[in-house]
Amino acid sequence: MTNQMMQCKVIQLSTQKEFFITFVYGHNKDKHRSSLWRNLMDIAIRMILAWGVMGDFNSIRHSKDKIGGTKVCDVKL
Repeated sequence: MTNQMMQCKVIQLSTQKEFFITFVYGHNKDKHRSSLWRNLMDIAIRMILAWGVMGDFNSIRHSKDKIGGTKVCDVKL
């Protein structure tokens, strides 16, 4: 668990199948989200079971996707 995500191991009781799920609430400021992306990448390279990630990443793919609020700038990684 970090300040932007929580990971859980889930076991389906009747089949005993296991998977992981990570719940995300990304920081509002992109400079603070970089640790979230690093943490998710670290999990991804080590994950051997099924894994789902869901939540609010507070991130958009294109600035035109945002309606209202503070203007955003596209950042190339």
